[in-house]
Amino acid sequence: MMNFSALTPLYITTCGVMTLLVSATLQAQPADVVVSIDRTTLGWPDLGIGAPSATDDADQSQNQRAVFGYVTGYGKPHVEAGARDFALPRLNDGKLPRNDDDNANNTWFETAKNSHILVDLGESTNIARINVYSWHSGALSPQRYTLWAAAGETQPNGASANLANDWQEIAKVNTFSLGEGGKHGSSINGKDGVLGQYRYLLFDLPANRPDWSRSGFLSEIDVYKVGRPLDRVRAIDRDTQSGRQTLKFGDIHLTKPLKEAIPYLLSGQKLYAYGSMNGTFPRVGRLDGDQGGLWCHPIKLLDSFEYAIQEEVQNDWPLQSPATQFVHEFASCTFTRSHNNLTISRRDFVPENEPALFSLLTLRNNSENARQLKVRLKASVNIRPSYESRLPNGADVVSYQDGLVSASDSEAAGKWRLVFGCHQTPEKHHIDNNEAILTYAVTLPAKGETTLHALIAGEHTGGVDRARDRFASIHGQAVEMLGHKQKIYADRILGGVKFDCSDKAINDAFTCAKANVMMSEMDLQPHYPAPFLAAGFPIYTWLFGCDSLY
Repeated sequence: MMNFSALTPLYITTCGVMTLLVSATLQAQPADVVVSIDRTTLGWPDLGIGAPSATDDADQSQNQRAVFGYVTGYGKPHVEAGARDFALPRLNDGKLPRNDDDNANNTWFETAKNSHILVDLGESTNIARINVYSWHSGALSPQRYTLWAAAGETQPNGASANLANDWQEIAKVNTFSLGEGGKHGSSINGKDGVLGQYRYLLFDLPANRPDWSRSGFLSEIDVYKVGRPLDRVRAIDRDTQSGRQTLKFGDIHLTKPLKEAIPYLLSGQKLYAYGSMNGTFPRVGRLDGDQGGLWCHPIKLLDSFEYAIQEEVQNDWPLQSPATQFVHEFASCTFTRSHNNLTISRRDFVPENEPALFSLLTLRNNSENARQLKVRLKASVNIRPSYESRLPNGADVVSYQDGLVSASDSEAAGKWRLVFGCHQTPEKHHIDNNEAILTYAVTLPAKGETTLHALIAGEHTGGVDRARDRFASIHGQAVEMLGHKQKIYADRILGGVKFDCSDKAINDAFTCAKANVMMSEMDLQPHYPAPFLAAGFPIYTWLFGCDSLY
């Protein structure tokens, strides 16, 4: 299951003259003002403007006189946007959204026209930088606003028909060219480090989707005084960080640039993984964003797992980035990256009839010298029940024994279990609450390669002994199980009912539709009486009935 996406550029506008990194439209600014914009589907620190701060000079913890509010007569805050009288406290509380549709930690307006956010910093302030952050899964993530400012102790009219009579225009910002979804950031700076001496700020925001009567989802607004040490805004050329996403199956070969965290599904009848093609597992869906990761219904096993490579005199190399070469073949998917004369390929698959996932990490040394590496496998445990299952959800207990990490739910320890590790003993291990790290020593000869076989196995009813027995019985069968799954997929998807016409794209779509059905098959006996088709990943991954079918 694949989703092909748009590009994610960054550009900077400087004093009305643009430094073009990818492509964009010119945004003229007042003299000596620099506007930087960026977008990412990774963590907040990946933004070129840096992450939101809880210690900026407008944050409630630092400046109790600073008040963020809205102007009546314009857009009205949504009932769930956290407004208190005329105040908008979420914009400077230092709290960040937990996922890309978090109604509890964003501010947005119900309007088909403009909204006005009015900021009183409490005193005249020599301002160096203003950062604005937003995050949403789609059309409410981009930012478009005009920033106005005023000095003096008297608050100008924020509802004036002509704001230029009382306010000074500072900058115009528009991040729509970066695409929808993800985290958007804008940073307004003075060219010489000074924007000006102001007490009041006014953000004039048109609606993102007038047809929905919705403004954008604003997460945080940070204001910094002159004199504070500030990191430089990074100009990230997103185009140089691109990878490719590819679908290969039968005579289907589709490929396209990979610019962000596009979701993928890897499934078997007992377990599935829902992550992104850059190797991460973003939060998604219900359960406060917990519906991604590894699921062994009716329980979840992991929020995420990831690898990093360590080598002396080299920085650690996390194997997650937009530069992934991602290939999906329905039965398995492969992530490939190259760096510092190393090529690393991670091939994941779910055995068709086992609640388990294999992750085969192949490391190839492209240099003429032997190398000593450390491979760090980190997993975030989250054993929890399915949405609306009404099953218990106690604290997770994570432990290490005989080279393997084991985890259970404290309220169902005799039943629910997770076991994971590799076919070799780790050099060291570390457990911190729900996070477990196993570190393996790897020797690579010149021009040589080796493969680590990682296995994640779940258990519904038999507890730790049965989970460890399952691990022991299948951990050496990765190659055979992958071959078996590939044959099943080829026979059932390429065989049976066929469709043929003069347009290959339609033929390919028919084949992909058959694959989609097959990847939705689940067999959760004894929790369900028979195999069934899940209604939709990742939100409705269960038997879903209505009055049209049973």
